[in-house]
Amino acid sequence: MAIPQRFHTFTRASALIAAGALALLGLAVVESAAPARAADPTVVVYDTIPSPLPASLTSLGYQATRTAEWGVEVGLAGSDRQVASVTAAFSSYACETGAWNAPDCLTTDGASWTHPVTVNLYQVGDGVTPGALIASTTATVTAPYRPSADTVNCTGAQAGYWYDGATCRANQAFTWTFDFTSHPVVPDQLIVSVAFDTNGAGADPLSTDGPYSALNVAYITDAELAAHDTPFVGTMPDPDSTYWNTAIAGNYSDGGVGGAGTLRADSTWDGYTMGLEVATVDAPGASDPAPAPPTLPTTETAPPAPSATGANGDPIVAPTIEDTASNPPAPGDSIDVAYADGTFEPYEWVQFVFYSAPAYSTALQANAAGGLTGSVPVPSAVPAGNHTLVATGASSGVVVTTAVTVAATLAATGVDPAQLWTAGTIGLAALLLGLVVAIVARRRTARD
Repeated sequence: MAIPQRFHTFTRASALIAAGALALLGLAVVESAAPARAADPTVVVYDTIPSPLPASLTSLGYQATRTAEWGVEVGLAGSDRQVASVTAAFSSYACETGAWNAPDCLTTDGASWTHPVTVNLYQVGDGVTPGALIASTTATVTAPYRPSADTVNCTGAQAGYWYDGATCRANQAFTWTFDFTSHPVVPDQLIVSVAFDTNGAGADPLSTDGPYSALNVAYITDAELAAHDTPFVGTMPDPDSTYWNTAIAGNYSDGGVGGAGTLRADSTWDGYTMGLEVATVDAPGASDPAPAPPTLPTTETAPPAPSATGANGDPIVAPTIEDTASNPPAPGDSIDVAYADGTFEPYEWVQFVFYSAPAYSTALQANAAGGLTGSVPVPSAVPAGNHTLVATGASSGVVVTTAVTVAATLAATGVDPAQLWTAGTIGLAALLLGLVVAIVARRRTARD
């Protein structure tokens, strides 16, 4: 298909018991509050953006073609399927003043403007229209004004173009990354689209001119991709087709027979593809090693606030925890736990800490569905009483808190302090009684 030019556009009483308590405290592990979620490691699973990025790129003009949304079906490489971000390539024809194709195009070096742009992720549908919307994110894109016209080097048919030192160019290429913070799970194949409004196009045309009307989405030719260092990542399930929503019926390859103003498949795009990079969370694997224990504070601290949603974005289902109130475990025993699928990321390690005098217990690994079933040891540093068991996903940062009760015990002897106190009291009473009997006996002997 020949692309028209218009497209470019967180007291013990007994001394013995006190000593025991001090010994226990001496075993406390240092910990900090639950770790803040770090930036997720990501892996690129689809990439058609040339690197290094060319100074300019061919592109689809949304204003010129009355486009509201344009997308393409992509096939993802690897096995990670939680989308972290989508990067799209754009081209800007906008000048601060003047027209892009006239010598009066003037731009201050480094000048830019902003505009809201949306990236949508769809299921693959029937081959004619996209399936259900999986996720959507809107970002305020900072776009550059293209450089001023070079009236010396760019003349004739290239009048108004800017000069990069070797070539006259009509637009300036740039990329923008759209973050999907909820990390939606997507299938191996999906449709990715870009949508925004211009003066006369979009879901809600602005009816006011602005630089956004000179914002285009780049399409990459086979030659442009081959000429650069970035290898293509992923697959194109249907390289001859894109998904297009244009208000002009004649823009479609079928002349509008299938309707206009709706996002639907359009053929004869072989040799051209949308400039996209899809990055997913590099999820832990079943064989990945356990993370190092967290660093904890040495003093009592409040447990971190629990998360409202699990790694899958759904509200967290309360975990099933062994009844410790009626049968409290002692230090050295363990507590059986079970967390629902989706609470954590697949195969991620989950770290368990007892609060409020923080004591690290262990790390257990979630299963392939993000659920977890296992036993959490009660550290020797945990005193008798009520505590909060905190489970934190090492990579997702998901926090689940549960109230637990720990029985009193002396770890070194295995003697319950309460029993020791009772035995000590009885022994002291017997000793005092023996002294009284001895004193009375001596007095009677003295009188006889």
